[in-house]
Amino acid sequence: MKRVVIADADRGLGLELVRQYLERGDFVVAGAPDPDASTGLVALYERFPDMLLAHPLDPADASSIEEFWDAMRDRENGCEVLIADAAPDALARQFLDLLSLGDSPVAAHLTLGGASTPDPALVEELRAKDVACVVVDGGDLPAESHEGNAFEAPGAVIIRLLDGVTLEQTGSLLPLGDTGTSS
Repeated sequence: MKRVVIADADRGLGLELVRQYLERGDFVVAGAPDPDASTGLVALYERFPDMLLAHPLDPADASSIEEFWDAMRDRENGCEVLIADAAPDALARQFLDLLSLGDSPVAAHLTLGGASTPDPALVEELRAKDVACVVVDGGDLPAESHEGNAFEAPGAVIIRLLDGVTLEQTGSLLPLGDTGTSS
């Protein structure tokens, strides 16, 4: 069982990643601006009450990151995966100690279009603690989808990619590639 932290987990790809990690038996800490207002997170909590901790998180607000950290640090003995699509550097720095306690930990920044790269100083800081740091490029995935679950296949690909990340890949951009979602 992995311990996974996912920011922006109340909708879209973030919510899909929460669902897939929970369904395979992992413990998930989900951050969202208002988790109680997310029908998707509420439904997942009803299915997995002992495996999901949802807490308010605004990745652009340092005090919100600190409160999120305080809410989870006493509940878990480290984490193996941190996934963020907003303020990934600030979250990775805050969670560095928990990540360094995990088995083969990885901090991943999700981006659409590959325009973002991690701070080089952060990459070295993570590498020094044996934490891999990668950017996963979702390419032209939509930020939201109202047609079925357009994120199921990309979510599965992202999880497979992150399961295979090694420390040597730190600083790499990992393209999502073909997820079977286009016709």
